[in-house]
Amino acid sequence: MDYVDLANEEKRNDSLDKLINTLSCKITPKDGDNIEDEKSCTTIAQADIDNNDTSEEDAVLPIDECYTNGIMCFESQKYLEAIDWFKKAAKRGHASSQCYLGYIYENGFGIARSEKEAMTWYTEAAEQGDALAQNNLGSMYREQKNAEEAVKWFRLAAGQEHVLAQYNLAIMYLVGSGVPQDEAEAVKWYRRAAEQGLPQAQFSLGNMYRTGSGLKEKDESEAVMWFKKAAEQGLADAQHNLGYMYYNGCGIERDVNVAVNWLKKAAAQGHSGAKSALKMIMDSMQQ
Repeated sequence: MDYVDLANEEKRNDSLDKLINTLSCKITPKDGDNIEDEKSCTTIAQADIDNNDTSEEDAVLPIDECYTNGIMCFESQKYLEAIDWFKKAAKRGHASSQCYLGYIYENGFGIARSEKEAMTWYTEAAEQGDALAQNNLGSMYREQKNAEEAVKWFRLAAGQEHVLAQYNLAIMYLVGSGVPQDEAEAVKWYRRAAEQGLPQAQFSLGNMYRTGSGLKEKDESEAVMWFKKAAEQGLADAQHNLGYMYYNGCGIERDVNVAVNWLKKAAAQGHSGAKSALKMIMDSMQQ
């Protein structure tokens, strides 16, 4: 039975970006707002969405009202109307609206995808200090193979305790992308994200403790602790590794039954390594 290593860390991270971007962009309206009230989602002509001028009437509307209306329309999948509301606020410097627009253009909600527009709006928000925009902008630069610029934005967001940016920055240090390779620095940022509860960071930190990478020495009991935290959140890789630790008595007392239970949880999610491990264990029991 093999451990899950870090070779595919960047691939997993790209998938995580998309997941967390989706969750992070669903910002809850203020208490008391009725998100079911679709009357706020006034029908807007397509031509209005492409209009770069802010009318006098738009300027009178409170920015927060434009932003909240944008959220309601976005969550009702009225994307063109959401774009119009967000632009009313974004053109007046509202960072969260700018970030939403970046997200919409990046993913093509109700409109053609535009990397250029996405980066423009993310940059507007990021330069105002919006941590989510900084992280997403960093992710786009990473996709464009501009690692130095990606690190710059990840670092700014990570310094604001944006958990995914901390995880992203750890990976950049781990693989030496945009910065000199530094496993100790990777451990530092994995830990900060792991302590905020990000399961992928907990899993990665567990791997660092298992091998001793970036640390003075390996600590398998610490590895078990972090694998368990991630496994309890449903991360299949961590469930597989935790099963391995229990099966082999690494960092914890050997317990085949507990090992099998964790491996079954990972296998139920389609983890091929866990499936192979279970077959090996079952075959050995029948001998």
